[in-house]
Amino acid sequence: MVNNIMKKKMIGLSLMFFLVASSNLAADGASKDKFDPSGLWKTQYLDTVVEITKCKQDEYCSKIYWLNDKDKNIYRWYGKDAKNKTNISKADVRTLCDYKPNMSVTGNGENRWQGNLYVPGLNMRLKMDINQTDNNTAIVKGTPKSRFLSWYKKTETWKRVQYGDKKYPYCGK
Repeated sequence: MVNNIMKKKMIGLSLMFFLVASSNLAADGASKDKFDPSGLWKTQYLDTVVEITKCKQDEYCSKIYWLNDKDKNIYRWYGKDAKNKTNISKADVRTLCDYKPNMSVTGNGENRWQGNLYVPGLNMRLKMDINQTDNNTAIVKGTPKSRFLSWYKKTETWKRVQYGDKKYPYCGK
């Protein structure tokens, strides 16, 4: 009888040790599962694909890799003379191929990046917050730095696309 009680206690302790060890292992595995923002991302608001690359040790930068030249909002956001232009053409939009926005973000915890973006067409500086929810999805929030424009917040979902995707050919030189 005493032997059976001891066996049950040992099995219970072994099971408890296994569960604790398993949960610690799972937690360690989850914390090591970092996503890399480098690559091509299809944006939601503007009909563009941006390429994000590492430009310094912990800093990422971007450029316009592909764009829909029918989307005049791209020029309204990034065209240098967008405020003075009333008739935006496809050719105007195409000048933004390979454009490198004044953007930089750095890691701020696991799978999160924060930084700044300057939008010359709107003469606006945005605080960027990127939360990569999985390897192929990122939630991107932009908030103007001006307290007078703080109501103008944009949140969109970016989806990763692959290099060589025929739907989004490289538009640069």
